[in-house]
Amino acid sequence: MPGETLTRDEAALDLTAQVEQFLFHEARLLDHGRWRDWQKLFADDCLYWIPSSLDDYDPRFHVSIAYDDGVLLNDRIGRLESGQAFAQDPPSRTLHQIANVSCEQRGDILFVQSNLALFEFKPNAQRRMDPVNLFPAACEHDLVGSPGAWKIKRKKVTLLQADGTITNLTFLV
Repeated sequence: MPGETLTRDEAALDLTAQVEQFLFHEARLLDHGRWRDWQKLFADDCLYWIPSSLDDYDPRFHVSIAYDDGVLLNDRIGRLESGQAFAQDPPSRTLHQIANVSCEQRGDILFVQSNLALFEFKPNAQRRMDPVNLFPAACEHDLVGSPGAWKIKRKKVTLLQADGTITNLTFLV
């Protein structure tokens, strides 16, 4: 009702629901290949990180699948748009499923954890018997700003099979 204040639990649930909608929107942008719109979700001083191991390490001193600041993320999207990303010819079709979302305010940062099940289908690809690849992952987002105007300051995607064989991860996660 108008004028009622939310309890702490209700406010936390409301914030989590808003964060879920943000993550669902991000997933839809990726699934529809709207990379430039996806890029607009990131802060100028962002970090996009996909570790190559399940170990907690300093990515500045170890190899990562992706460790992009805003400039490198822009370059990655440019390669996908150029038609010169031959591993994406034809382009992968993806479906992101987001689950187990939780969030915690840490100063000016809203720290978000979620689980991701990312399905990839590569049309006309010579692959194993199953043409659909599954990339389960634990995700972390550091969001800055306010609901409705959040920006991603840091996104970390820890693939369950990060230290195993990954046949083709040339699309955006």
